[in-house]
Amino acid sequence: MLTQNYKFIWIVAVYNVKVEFYSGVVFMINESGFLPCSDNWCVDGNRAWCVDVERNILYCINLQSREFEFMKEIPEKSTNTFRMNPNCIKYRDFIFCMPITGNSIWIYQIKNSQFQQIKIHNPNSVRVAMVDFWQFDEKMYVVSRGLRQVFEISMEKQKINNCYDLYNIDASWIAKSIMVGKVIYSVCIAVSEIHLFDIETKNTSKYYIQNIKGGFETICFDGKNFWLSGCHKEIYLWNEGKDTVTILNDFPAQFGKYNIQSSEKEFLDCKTVEFEAYTFFFQSVAIGRYIWFVPLLMNKLIYVDKDSFEIFAFEIENEDETRETLMSRQMNIKFIMEYVREERYLGIFSTKNSCIIEIDTLENKYEKKYFGFNHSFIENMVQMYMNHEGVCFKENDSLDRMAFAKLLNMDIQREKISSVSAGYNIYQSTLNGGIANEQ
Repeated sequence: MLTQNYKFIWIVAVYNVKVEFYSGVVFMINESGFLPCSDNWCVDGNRAWCVDVERNILYCINLQSREFEFMKEIPEKSTNTFRMNPNCIKYRDFIFCMPITGNSIWIYQIKNSQFQQIKIHNPNSVRVAMVDFWQFDEKMYVVSRGLRQVFEISMEKQKINNCYDLYNIDASWIAKSIMVGKVIYSVCIAVSEIHLFDIETKNTSKYYIQNIKGGFETICFDGKNFWLSGCHKEIYLWNEGKDTVTILNDFPAQFGKYNIQSSEKEFLDCKTVEFEAYTFFFQSVAIGRYIWFVPLLMNKLIYVDKDSFEIFAFEIENEDETRETLMSRQMNIKFIMEYVREERYLGIFSTKNSCIIEIDTLENKYEKKYFGFNHSFIENMVQMYMNHEGVCFKENDSLDRMAFAKLLNMDIQREKISSVSAGYNIYQSTLNGGIANEQ
């Protein structure tokens, strides 16, 4: 489609999108609906905070009205904003936005809508990946998976007090860390070890888990046992006091991994019990009676009775995948665990259907939740794009489509739009480069 007013081209695909205007909020209510992808929701009563993984924008979500509010773009400059600061934690009137690909912790002050910056010392430019963090007293303890360090941060003074080396294994990537009491437990996918860091004494130690091939991707604690998983179709129970390991592998039928590496193999592989490059589960959490395992590329959620050790599959309607649906997304994973609230409800982001699947872990049922936003949201989004140079609108992104439509209907200042068409500029550049004279 070539617009009459502005000299740019927008390539359009037809989408069957149903839109409802309800109490001033636009709700996208089909499978292509609105819900920006994020790595976690920081739930605070009836509100939650999250960061858009693609645009590095901080949002506030009203959980009752299911309305997104555009707060502010995180001001770290980069040509690629994907997963720069996708995790957040709230402390008083501050939201700490933690980096994965970024190099700073950004602190949003709710009262004055301003950001403060804590720079991370990263001389080798590794992927910082501050994904695991906990508040203890007035301090926050953060594990950097890439730097293999524990950061002690004063939340009141908003500065790094100290950082401590966590691993003595060269080039190992920390997969997951949890805090139990005053001890941080960390695992990596390379070796079957559990590394401990005492936040009080600053001492480190480690356990070797025998008879386990490879390492671990997930770890959680149920008050008695640690639950772990890795690249094998197995779940491990580790009792620290007894130093014993129990292996669970009696999975439900038709539980397997989607194969996106080769078109020659069956798409849903329920037979293979070991994968070198991919782990079976992405995240895990202990809630009440069960341990929940969120898959990476597996076709089902799994939950385990922590007393009987029986493994169950949690069925969710319309979550089956094809190779095409998985490969069409930038993150070709199944689910992201966004939040746990009231020690009962587990919020899972469906990357396929762009909605929150909230699981009632007490009654073992779920609700699909769709979200919307008010008109000022899109206006703020458009204003943000107008302040950037070289913006590319993605045709398969619902937010970009709506922002683009809004942009076409706005009275944009003429000086922001070139009077010469993009095609003419390309043509002139081609001539100047002599390419047009080639045979």
